[in-house]
Amino acid sequence: MRNILLGWMLLLLAVPAAADTITLGEGELYSRLNQALHAEVPIRGSVAARESLRVSQASDEDYRRVGVDRGRVPGDLEIELAGEGENRRAVLKTRQPVREPSVNVLLEVRWGDSRALREVHLLLDGP
Repeated sequence: MRNILLGWMLLLLAVPAAADTITLGEGELYSRLNQALHAEVPIRGSVAARESLRVSQASDEDYRRVGVDRGRVPGDLEIELAGEGENRRAVLKTRQPVREPSVNVLLEVRWGDSRALREVHLLLDGP
């Protein structure tokens, strides 16, 4: 019995504690070029179900630091969270039509004291 208990203790020590994970999936477009933008980005990982989860467009400083051109991002871009539990997604919308064939949006995801930046490429003039 003692060997079994010792084996379980060693196993628990060898397995690292689960870390916060977050993955943003491929952006799914529901609009085309010269239409108001409507896209959804799936959010997966252990962080997705947290009440403290927030998604917004990154700051100008973050865009510069990462090297992403913010010039093509529509000025009236709105981002909100939809879904519940682990089936969350960021919904990106504009009121004005998007005139650029591709847009790169840098999303900032925050939960608790943590944060992640993810670039989402949207191709509005695709096949």
